[in-house]
Amino acid sequence: HKDNNLHPQIRSRALMELSAEEFIFYLEEKPPPQAIIDYAKNMSDLTNPHNWYSLARSISPRKVIIHAGPTNSGKTYAAMEALRQGKSGVYLSPLRLLAQEGYDKLSSKGVLCDLKTGQEMIQHEGATHLSCTVECLNPTKRIEVAVIDEMQNIADPERGWAWSAAFLGVAADEVHVCGDRSMVLIVQQLASECEDIVEVRWYQRKLPLSLTEIVSDWSQLRKGDAVITFTSSSLYSIKKEIESQTKLRCAMVYGSFPPKVRKLQAKWFNKLEDCDILVATDAVGMGLNLNIGRIIFSTTRKFDGKRERNITTSEILQIAGRAGRFGTRFEHGYVTCTNEEDFKYIREKWEEPLSDIPRAGIRVTHDLVMRTHEAYPQKTLTEVLKFLEDHRKIDPKYFLVDLTRYHKLAKYIQKIPVIWKDRLAIVFNATDSNSESDIILIRQFAWMCTRNRATLPKNLIKGEELNRRRAPDRKFTDRLINQCKLLDLYLSLSTVI
Repeated sequence: HKDNNLHPQIRSRALMELSAEEFIFYLEEKPPPQAIIDYAKNMSDLTNPHNWYSLARSISPRKVIIHAGPTNSGKTYAAMEALRQGKSGVYLSPLRLLAQEGYDKLSSKGVLCDLKTGQEMIQHEGATHLSCTVECLNPTKRIEVAVIDEMQNIADPERGWAWSAAFLGVAADEVHVCGDRSMVLIVQQLASECEDIVEVRWYQRKLPLSLTEIVSDWSQLRKGDAVITFTSSSLYSIKKEIESQTKLRCAMVYGSFPPKVRKLQAKWFNKLEDCDILVATDAVGMGLNLNIGRIIFSTTRKFDGKRERNITTSEILQIAGRAGRFGTRFEHGYVTCTNEEDFKYIREKWEEPLSDIPRAGIRVTHDLVMRTHEAYPQKTLTEVLKFLEDHRKIDPKYFLVDLTRYHKLAKYIQKIPVIWKDRLAIVFNATDSNSESDIILIRQFAWMCTRNRATLPKNLIKGEELNRRRAPDRKFTDRLINQCKLLDLYLSLSTVI
C-alpha cells in the first residue's frame, strides 16, 4: 500500500491515541493502513481552531471589549489606556510602524515595555508589557490585558489568519479589540465560541469629514493636501508633475520605504514649512499621525497582488479618515478625487454602509504541518500543504487563507537540503517576498542554514557609494529600497531559525 511509508513512530502514536474500543473497531472494520490514512486526514480538521490554544481556553471567561468606530474616533486611545493601566499586557499591531508607536507611547507614560517585530527586538529587564506586530503573539504567556488593533484585517485573504490567531490565542483576562464596525459580528461569533463575555462600545468621529469639489489641476492644490495613488511609478510621476507645474514641494510615503524613512517624510510634511504636499500610497492609512486637511484620490484602482480592482469601502474610509484628525491643525477633513469618474465611485461608496465580515481567516499551523510531515515523511513541503488543503474540514465561520505564496517559496527551496524545522520557518516567515532578488536571498539563506553559517547578502551598497551620490536618481533609490527589504528579510528569518 502506498501509505505503508508512514513513519513507524507516527503509526504507533496514531494507534496509541485511540481508545481501546476505537482501536479494536479500526482493526475489525478496516485494514491498519486505512486507519493510519484516516488519522492523517483528521489532522487537517480545522473546524475548531479555538481549541488550538489551551492556555487562552483555560481563562474562563475572558472579558472582550470591542471598540468599534471610524478613524479618529478615540477607540484605540481608550483601549491603550486600559492596557497602560494593566499590570501586564500586549499591544498587537498590524504594522511595525504602529508597534513602534505603541512602544513609544507606553514607554513615555512610564510603562516598562518591550518591542518585538519580525526585524527588531528591544528588551528591558522586568518589562511588564510588549508592543509587537500581530504575527509575533506568544499564546503561551499569561497576561492581564491585550489590545488587538485594526481587527477588520481578520478578513484579509492572506494575513487574516494572524488576527484570528491573536484573538483566539491571546491568554489575557481582558481583550480589547479595535476596528471599524464591519468586524463586530464576526468577533462576537468567535467570542461566543470561546465562551467569552463581550461588551461592544461604539465610537463616533471627533471631527467632521466630508466630500468636496474635484481637484482637476495641480494648480488647485494647497498646503496640507495628500494625493493618493497605488503604484510606485505613479507616486514618483505625480510628485514630479506637482513640483514642476507648481512651486509646491512634496514628501512621499510608500509602503516599501523603510519605517524610519516613512517617519522622517511624515515629520517633514507635518511641519508644513519646507514641505507642502504629501504624495502617498495606501500606506498612509495606518500608523502615521499627519497634518492632512484634504485627501485627494488620483485613482480608485489598485493591484492587490493578484488582480487590479476598485478599492473597497473599508479602504476608502481608512485612507480618507487621515484628513482632519483630532490634534492636528485641520479641524475639518475633506475628501475628493482628480476626475469625475473616480469621484462618482467614491461618492457611491461614501453613502454605502460597511458590510459585516462574514468569515475569519485561518492558516494551517506549524504543528499541523510538522505532524503531517512526520506521518508522510516522503512528501515534500508543497505536497504536505496541498494534502492539508485538499483534506481540510473547516467551519463556515472561517476560510483558509491563500497559501499560493507558501507553495511558491516551498518550491524555490525544495532541493536545498535544509532540515524540516528550518524549511518550515523560512516558508512561513518570508511570504511577503515576491521579487527575484528576494527569492535569491531566501535561497542563499536556506543554504546558510545547511552550513550553520551566516553571511551578509552580496552586492550591498556601501557607505562610500552613498557618500558619492548627493541626489540619488530613481533607479538608485529603488536599489536602496530593495536593499532595505533584503536586510529586513535577512533579519526576520534570522530571528526564527
